[in-house]
Amino acid sequence: MSGSVHGLEDLRILRVPQANDTELVNRTSKRIRREAYVWITLEHDNILTFNGVVDGFGPLPALVPSWMDNGSLVDYLKSGRVPSKADKVREFQHVAT
Repeated sequence: MSGSVHGLEDLRILRVPQANDTELVNRTSKRIRREAYVWITLEHDNILTFNGVVDGFGPLPALVPSWMDNGSLVDYLKSGRVPSKADKVREFQHVAT
């Protein structure tokens, strides 16, 4: 797939180390699509909205979640904006309710 993809703000491309193993790629692709189906049906304030799956970026389908202002969790933690222990506890309590 070439060119730009309009409307996709965030794209998660999954990699498989044995990309030449077609049976493994097919099984993994089916599992990704099954999990995507579950994710797309979930609605909760603490669950990232899932927009779908797109093909053409590699051997596996790519996941398309909503864009997060602070980027990925790794980006957020690298930025130095690590929440305090009290903030973490409040967030865990909020998620659990």
